[in-house]
Amino acid sequence: MRIWTVGGSDGGEDAQVGGLIRYLPEHRCFVATGDELEAGVSESDLYTPVLWPQGTRIVSTDPPQLEVPGVGIAQDGDVVFGGGAHGTPPEEIDVPDGCFGAEMGGSVHYMQRAGE
Repeated sequence: MRIWTVGGSDGGEDAQVGGLIRYLPEHRCFVATGDELEAGVSESDLYTPVLWPQGTRIVSTDPPQLEVPGVGIAQDGDVVFGGGAHGTPPEEIDVPDGCFGAEMGGSVHYMQRAGE
């Protein structure tokens, strides 16, 4: 199980990021996906890795749970939103290809502030 945390991005903090949180055990990553899907779009098509706010930590591996500043405990099936940006991950963060949905083009959510 792994998480990535960030303090900011070059894209600002004005976008609302997040969604329905899923944990992908085969890739050991948490992703966000749409909580309301359009016809013909699968949940996995919209998987977007989340770079969580500083201070986020793993609190349980069974079930996989995070403690997110501004939110509290977050786990698979929860809906979490926050202020942040969308963009490509920094070079020093190696996000497995399986954490990206087919429709997302390598984009991640930079969540600087959660619970908004």
